[in-house]
Amino acid sequence: MTTRVEYRPQTAAETLRLVVDGVDSWLAVGQFLDDWRRTAPADRASLCCEPPPDVPVQHQRWAALLAAAAHAVSVATARSTYAAPTLG
Repeated sequence: MTTRVEYRPQTAAETLRLVVDGVDSWLAVGQFLDDWRRTAPADRASLCCEPPPDVPVQHQRWAALLAAAAHAVSVATARSTYAAPTLG
């Protein structure tokens, strides 16, 4: 008998933990962005709601890049979700 494991998207905080743990940084950030795109728009906020972990100095640039990427995709999602008002 096999156990079925349900897939759970990678959060921003988990991504940062992976970077600190030695996973290839570009791969970890790419996985987060892929999961963001594949997650329903209504559920995407849950990928960024956990506070980021404390990181050593050598990983703070990755933390900043991840924060900027999460912000950028959030803004892009908000823009594509709401229709622009029409001029009368």
